[in-house]
Amino acid sequence: MPTATKRKAATCAATMAAAGAFAATVALAGPSYAGGPPSTQATPFTGRTEGGSLILKDGDIIACAGAGQLQVVQSNGVIRDADGAGTTFTTSAGTQVKTVRQGTVKVSVGGVSAEVTCGKELFPTTTAFVPPTSLKNGVKAGVGGAVSGVNTAVVLGGGGLAAAALVGGVVLLRRRGAAASGRL
Repeated sequence: MPTATKRKAATCAATMAAAGAFAATVALAGPSYAGGPPSTQATPFTGRTEGGSLILKDGDIIACAGAGQLQVVQSNGVIRDADGAGTTFTTSAGTQVKTVRQGTVKVSVGGVSAEVTCGKELFPTTTAFVPPTSLKNGVKAGVGGAVSGVNTAVVLGGGGLAAAALVGGVVLLRRRGAAASGRL
């Protein structure tokens, strides 16, 4: 097979790989952004404490006291347990708390609601957006919701782009190598 034909075939293969990675990214990641970027207006949270507890917009804090045991630390310092399913209460700051099931509560602040769960990792998790919080010395805490908020489509899309870049780099290096050996 002549060298020019090999180069054309390699270029065509690299182009097809890049196009395939782009199509996969659009197909998989597109729906995850259909509602637009996360908005701090659509979340009851302002961030996380240094220990990982969730801070609500009205100053109350959602913390794990044990596996499946959520507590609400009110802005006035009173600590309330989220007991069995169906338990409801409103904090002095206005947070409405309803226990959905053991270890999961629904919190509402200013008409915006989110569910919070405390699992065996003793860390409150939520699928709602949690803005990053600046702690002392500029350290960031609480970027995103937590493990439960990971989007598989976005991860796969990023992997597809990385694979396309790798294939393109290999083809480019092979072309340069072939061109350099031809000059000698």
